[in-house]
Amino acid sequence: MDDENKELMHEILKERTAEAHRLRPDLSKMIAARMRGHLIYLDGEVWRYVDNDEPTVETHGQRPCGQCGEHRTPEGHDPCIGTLPGVMNACCGHGNAKEAYVQIDSSRDLRGSRALNYFKIYGRHVP
Repeated sequence: MDDENKELMHEILKERTAEAHRLRPDLSKMIAARMRGHLIYLDGEVWRYVDNDEPTVETHGQRPCGQCGEHRTPEGHDPCIGTLPGVMNACCGHGNAKEAYVQIDSSRDLRGSRALNYFKIYGRHVP
C-alpha cells in the first residue's frame, strides 16, 4: 500500500472512531470502523455492531447494506452496483465515497469519485 492510501485509511479509521464515540460514549476507548455501511467496534477481542452489540462474524451475511438498505446479490456483490463486467473486485463505499473502489485487474484500479463515476456508467445505481 502506498503512502497516499495509508494516509487515507488512517483518516477513515479516525473518522469512524469519532463517529462511534459520538453515538456510544461508553465505547470511548474502543477502536471503531465500518462494515458494509454499519458502524462496528472492537471490544478487545471481537468486532461488534455499535447499534446492537452483536458480533459481526455471526450476522454480517444477513445484514443489508447500511447505506442503501439492500441485501447482497446472489453472487455476493454490492446491490447498488450489481455485477460489473470485467471487474475483479468492487465496493460502493457504503455511503463513504473515499472507500469506493473498482479493481479492474491486478495493476489497475479506480478509487473514490472515479469509482463512483464508473458505477454510474456500468453499474445498477449508486445512492
